[in-house]
Amino acid sequence: MLMIIDHVAYYFFDIAIEPTNIRMLTRLSMPLFCGLMGYFLAGRAEVHWRRFYQLCLAACLVNVAFFTVHHKFEILASLLVAYALFIALRGNLVWGVAAVALTPWDITAAWFDYPLPVVIACVAQGMILGRWGWQAGLLSGCGLMLGWSVVAYPTAYILLYVLPSSLLIAAAAAIGGKEMARPAARWLNWLSWLSWLGRYPLSVYVTQYYLIFALAS
Repeated sequence: MLMIIDHVAYYFFDIAIEPTNIRMLTRLSMPLFCGLMGYFLAGRAEVHWRRFYQLCLAACLVNVAFFTVHHKFEILASLLVAYALFIALRGNLVWGVAAVALTPWDITAAWFDYPLPVVIACVAQGMILGRWGWQAGLLSGCGLMLGWSVVAYPTAYILLYVLPSSLLIAAAAAIGGKEMARPAARWLNWLSWLSWLGRYPLSVYVTQYYLIFALAS
């Protein structure tokens, strides 16, 4: 939902990313999305090939429209690269959290909407959470946030949300499956439609892009 709000703000209202507007808040979506991908990859000893092919298809479908407009590859293409690195490195991808330091020498910067080193680092951050828990994630997240000094704006704003997104993932993992108090359960039940969207993240993501592009054109 944060990503959809961000896209609507940009394509319908031409709102730039500034500390004083809604798109500053929606920066949370990128490290959260990448962190969730890494979190679930961390628990896999084998490659989930079906999911990899689904990501390939989603990245192709989104970039048919996105690349035509922006002449860069959208973040799903960056996540596809991260997944390919996971296939090659498996658990060793956790050390990719240090990739953010390579951002000033990123030779792919002209091709991708988000710098690959930042995306890979955020995915690795999620893997650290999934493998070693929130304490390790807190330490690596603090180190990742130091990348603020080498990452250009507005991408640097994303690094402000590395710790909040990591703590949200850790909190969700901690409460998952636990019985909640009735008031909390009723409140979450009101948001049950978000669970439905969450079961089909790639389908929802591709669909929202084409709807927004169609309505904004």
